[in-house]
Amino acid sequence: ESLDRMMPGVLAKGCAFTVKEIIAQGYVSKKGSGYDWLGSRAWKPRWAVLVRARVDGHDVDVPLLQIFWTSTSPTASTVISLDSAVVIPENDLSKSNFHKYRFKIRHVKKSVNPESSVQLTRVFSCPKEGRDEWVYAINHALLEYEKEKANARRLSGLLTLSPPRRHFALPWTSDEAPQDSNRRQKRLQHAPPVPLSS
Repeated sequence: ESLDRMMPGVLAKGCAFTVKEIIAQGYVSKKGSGYDWLGSRAWKPRWAVLVRARVDGHDVDVPLLQIFWTSTSPTASTVISLDSAVVIPENDLSKSNFHKYRFKIRHVKKSVNPESSVQLTRVFSCPKEGRDEWVYAINHALLEYEKEKANARRLSGLLTLSPPRRHFALPWTSDEAPQDSNRRQKRLQHAPPVPLSS
């Protein structure tokens, strides 16, 4: 069953993705956005799967939230890219026993689809313990994603901006060498001589 969730898919505007890892899954209630063909804003039970996926145009795996009609649905009805999202827990104790404990997924900038001008805030609810677990799992996935992005930027900067390595003659004699360079000097003793230009 979990292999079905690993199938490649397509985000809006034809942006392809391949699931690399399933992080969390379970039933949640999803508040209708009002943008479906019925224009419904009602709460609907849905099977949610948080995954890390290789997404076209990204250097590192992106966290995605796949929404299925049921746990046995073969394909997701919605895939939410979390690459520019924040997750906000919310308690609405004025409501009945249902939908008190919610979490919102809000995009803070344009997401994977740069042509998209509508950035929705998605609202989900589940029992308090489940809500807290979803918020933790999504925030942890986002933190790991940001770390990987920073590391990829750092590595690409090193690879593209790093000058070629050469052996240079030290500008001081061995008596004048600073104490912390003794190790470096010992390593350079065995390096081939470097011609000094006149």
